[in-house]
Amino acid sequence: MLENIVRHTEAGVEPTEAALKGSREITFTILSMTISLVAVFIRFSSWGGVVGRVFREFAIVIGIAILASGLVSLTLTPMLCSRFLRPRLHDAPAGPIARVLERGFCRHASSL
Repeated sequence: MLENIVRHTEAGVEPTEAALKGSREITFTILSMTISLVAVFIRFSSWGGVVGRVFREFAIVIGIAILASGLVSLTLTPMLCSRFLRPRLHDAPAGPIARVLERGFCRHASSL
């Protein structure tokens, strides 16, 4: 979600509009991934025997964590992006560490 909204912001769209546009584009994907992952992990909680007892709590905790992550990415992330995300005014990296890393990335990309 965040990467999609940042992509729109870097293209020059206002942060509020980028949050709306980016979340509309990716909502179905997040919903389908969340539901399928929860279905897989909840299945572990119904196993019988020793293995089922070992995995039961694990499966429930992971299922709840995935549901919480899906909820946050569909609600809180777009709202926070619309409030705090600002477009960059220039393409140059800000600090000296960022400049050194950028030179290294460019050198690596040119060697590929």
